[in-house]
Amino acid sequence: MDCEGLAKAVLRERSVTGWIALARADDLRVITSAATLVEVIHPRTNRPALEWTLSRLRRFV
Repeated sequence: MDCEGLAKAVLRERSVTGWIALARADDLRVITSAATLVEVIHPRTNRPALEWTLSRLRRFV
């Protein structure tokens, strides 16, 4: 998942959260990179929402 998708997931946009839910239901991994995290995290980021979203993804470093 790129930074735009991750940012939308953190904001709970239905199109992205639905896509993540479908992937999880089909036992598919949604992945993102450490570089994407760097792009998304900033002082105004809702940390609990980010952590919840990341708990549903697999991160590669």
